[in-house]
Amino acid sequence: QRRKMSGCRQLEDGDWRILEQLIHEEPWNYLDEFQHKLHIRTGYRYTRWSIRHAFHANGYTWTKLERIARARSAIEERLFWSKVNTYDHECLLFLDESHVDDRDSRRVQGWSKRGLSCIIRETFQRGKPVSVLAAFNTDGFVLPACWVEKSKGVNREIFLKWVRNRLLPVLQCWSPHERRKNSVVVLDNAGVHHSDEFLNLIYSRGALVVYTAPLCPHLNPIELGFGNMKRILKRMNMKQFPVTCLFKAMESVTPKSARGFFRKCGYQVMSYEEAEAMNETQRLLPLLLYQQRQIMVQQQMQFSMLVKLRMKQLGIL
Repeated sequence: QRRKMSGCRQLEDGDWRILEQLIHEEPWNYLDEFQHKLHIRTGYRYTRWSIRHAFHANGYTWTKLERIARARSAIEERLFWSKVNTYDHECLLFLDESHVDDRDSRRVQGWSKRGLSCIIRETFQRGKPVSVLAAFNTDGFVLPACWVEKSKGVNREIFLKWVRNRLLPVLQCWSPHERRKNSVVVLDNAGVHHSDEFLNLIYSRGALVVYTAPLCPHLNPIELGFGNMKRILKRMNMKQFPVTCLFKAMESVTPKSARGFFRKCGYQVMSYEEAEAMNETQRLLPLLLYQQRQIMVQQQMQFSMLVKLRMKQLGIL
């Protein structure tokens, strides 16, 4: 009787556990769908306001649905982490390709009077797509290693040409005794990435190659960098953007943002503030050592003068 009198009452503990089970089974449902299914399970029709209040009270929010491949393997992901954790994450250099066309710079919202549609006139013609081949480390996009190919899709010939002309000059020889940036190349399992010619080119520079787990783009921080690049292209709002605009969009990824992308993907790198403090220490270290040597020399000279003065007082000199 109490439940019938209070139509907007809070969910009881048992009913909330049933609702939480429904959330885990089908998180994409709307409030009215949860209301209907909860009514079937419990026999009581809660209001949508009560269900929304229960969501907020228990920390649930309506967010973007992220879809992952069913074939993704947790074992392959653990094997990748076991391998990549043997290297300093500050040395990692991520490679990938991204396809860009005029849709990436097209804005989808605008201002209009209430009750009126926001309409613009334009020609319904898709611009020519381009492919961006890029390298990404803790400082952001490595611009000398980035290239824009004016075609959709990257074949083996284009990829190897980019590796020879752009990527190899920025690579460093890997060393277990010191930190060398861009000495461990990380990339996905695309077919063009597994050719023997590509591996021989990388090994010729002394660098190493690590492949991410299959179907795991969340392990690659360059994907977040590409997302940031496309947001900047929307800000430019250009129907056809030249190569300089693409490089300007890539340059907008700051070292602070890049390190945030690395940490979001699970890599153990220093925060931007910690890295800046270390760089400042390394910059000031020679000056500090010089000042310390000067102080030691002055102390030795003062000690020698005191010894000579004492020996004169004793009549030794």
